[in-house]
Amino acid sequence: MMKIVHTSDWHIGQKLYNNERYAEHEAFLNWLLDYIRTNQIDVLLVSGDVFDTTNPSNRALEIYYQFIAQCSRLTSQIIVTGGNHDSISTLNAAQKPLEALNVHVIGGATDKLEDELVLIKDKNGKPAFTVAAVPFLRDRNLKSSVSGESHEDRIRAIKEGIKGHYDALATLAEAKQFPAIAMGHLYASGSLTSDSERDIHIGNLGEISSHQFPSYFDYIALGHIHKPQKLGGDDQIRYSGSPLPLSFSERKDQKQVVLLHFDGKKVSYQESVLTPISRQLILVKGTLNEVIKKLEAFEEANDFETWVEVQLLEKSYSASLVSDFEFFKSNYKKAKILKYKIQFEESIQGADELFDEGVDIEDLSPREVFVKKVTDDPNAELLLGAFDELMANLEEKE
Repeated sequence: MMKIVHTSDWHIGQKLYNNERYAEHEAFLNWLLDYIRTNQIDVLLVSGDVFDTTNPSNRALEIYYQFIAQCSRLTSQIIVTGGNHDSISTLNAAQKPLEALNVHVIGGATDKLEDELVLIKDKNGKPAFTVAAVPFLRDRNLKSSVSGESHEDRIRAIKEGIKGHYDALATLAEAKQFPAIAMGHLYASGSLTSDSERDIHIGNLGEISSHQFPSYFDYIALGHIHKPQKLGGDDQIRYSGSPLPLSFSERKDQKQVVLLHFDGKKVSYQESVLTPISRQLILVKGTLNEVIKKLEAFEEANDFETWVEVQLLEKSYSASLVSDFEFFKSNYKKAKILKYKIQFEESIQGADELFDEGVDIEDLSPREVFVKKVTDDPNAELLLGAFDELMANLEEKE
């Protein structure tokens, strides 16, 4: 019996309203190392978005490589694929040296499709099963641009390209006559998203449904969506989800990694293993007095300081409300208030927008800013499609 762990969307280096989270990522990866050691895990699959940005900091790189070095001593093989947040060149930089440690890194789609097919060996060194290690597929991997092509034609070509990529890998895997797993970093229709999934351009426009994955694969190990879930009622097609809540909208998610078993003939889902949350994210709603009362009664129960989002709901506008809450916030020590928003039931036009504190333009992605600008435009969908194509071209040049 071989044991496999599926995880994704670590987003090492992510900040929440400009607050660093390195310690939380280190805590998760230390837990993962301990879980792998204790449960004698044979294979680790990481389905994309290792880092939060295409230019990760030295600290983020150090956390990643330290984990890989330690984990390679505990497992027989590790497979890491690139996500839309990852730089292909950054992930692939240590590709060759890591192969000596049985760590296979596939940052982007390969020139030869068979290079995305990784053979997994058992403890005796005998071939056991294969993994189609599919990274995030960009425009250039899926289609060639055609002058005058419509938005609908582009979407159709992307969807067909994604399906064709998996079909071709399934054919290669079947020819080897071993059971197979497929990895992927994409948006599958019907999946539930959160506020933190941003810049899902190709993955959203080129969404495919669960039944479009080739039936040859025993299990589909997906990344890209942060909420852990199975697709189409099928235990064998899963998003592991992010191991940390990456936004307040994810605060109630049951964060996890997925444990799989290989019995010599088939890879199958075994169980979802909850990951410990070292920092609590909480949302507090109510009037100023209600919010203050709730926050004063709060007692810390986690390893790290709790972060709070506050939504003040008042009946009528009050000029002193902001200063009163700011005074409370500056003296509050039980947790850290990262963001607050004040809404008035009887507000003047636009007044509630003026008191959305904590959201700086630096916290928004270019796509989020563009969406805000074109939301009311009758050609919003076409404009967004053009924007996504421009961003994809920029990423390819980088």
